[in-house]
Amino acid sequence: MAGFGDRPGGSSVALRAAAVLCVLIAGACRDVSNTPIEQPQLMPGPSPFQYPLDLWDLEVEGETLVMLHVTDLGAVDSAYVLESSGFSGFDSAAVRGARRLRFSAARQGDRRVPVWTRLPVVFHRDTTPAVGLTAPPDSGGADTDAAPPDSGGRDG
Repeated sequence: MAGFGDRPGGSSVALRAAAVLCVLIAGACRDVSNTPIEQPQLMPGPSPFQYPLDLWDLEVEGETLVMLHVTDLGAVDSAYVLESSGFSGFDSAAVRGARRLRFSAARQGDRRVPVWTRLPVVFHRDTTPAVGLTAPPDSGGADTDAAPPDSGGRDG
């Protein structure tokens, strides 16, 4: 059975093909670990954070630092309290809301990559927007980090 080496120039063609294949494989496996990661960006939309009613009534404010795992598609697949507010109601509301957030994916070079990131969730009774989360342009500032609770028909 004849091989590449049995034809004139056959072995040089095989060597060139092998060299091209090695270059292609090396390019596909290039090390991007030195490329900086562009952090995910929060997608605009209504705030998923709800101010706990009992803490609203007590006029308590606080901040919870949440650690999020954002997938390469921009979804939050894991969230936990990194620094507690000191109030379990705020901490629970922060984690619950954080799991509903959507992000543009983090990037490393031209690849989307999963990342861990920190998100401060601030609960203010004055309902002004807080760090990291902003109201959609058409809402007139009504959407905030932690929306006031629905009073269920009660005044105040």
